[in-house]
Amino acid sequence: MMKKRLSKTQKVAIDIVLIAIMVILFVAVLGRIGSDQTTKMSQIVAIENGKVVSQPITNSFELKTGGKQVIAVKWWPEENPGFVTGLVIKDPEGNRILACTGDKVDMVSHIMKLQKGTYEIMLTFLASKEEMDAFSETYNLGEIIGEEFTDYAEDGEWRMEYTIEFRN
Repeated sequence: MMKKRLSKTQKVAIDIVLIAIMVILFVAVLGRIGSDQTTKMSQIVAIENGKVVSQPITNSFELKTGGKQVIAVKWWPEENPGFVTGLVIKDPEGNRILACTGDKVDMVSHIMKLQKGTYEIMLTFLASKEEMDAFSETYNLGEIIGEEFTDYAEDGEWRMEYTIEFRN
């Protein structure tokens, strides 16, 4: 059985195809690296006479790439604020995909399949057990995990920094 040798032109064509495949794979991998998206929001939250005087924050966020992702959420002020923050994130169809509460939060969600599009992020400030219970009931949060917040409605002002990151 005789082996047929490739011509120089055929070898060059194969090399070009292999290089093209490597470039495509490199671009595909590079497109996934660093495609995490972060939004940051800040607010001075004021409590006067046991009532929140600061308005809730609502922000739209454009998710540029869909697929399997987790959402990392963090707000961790140096001192405990005299209120609880309630977070709700809704997908482009208006479905709640994440809701949580806390005076300090540093968490990562479970893996979710998210679609590309505009997401709504809402931050609400809760200064009483009644407000907390109403928020929990509205967004079906169920039972409290961790310590129950009891230092409601401490008068003062707190500069809050909120970070929400979509990671794939």
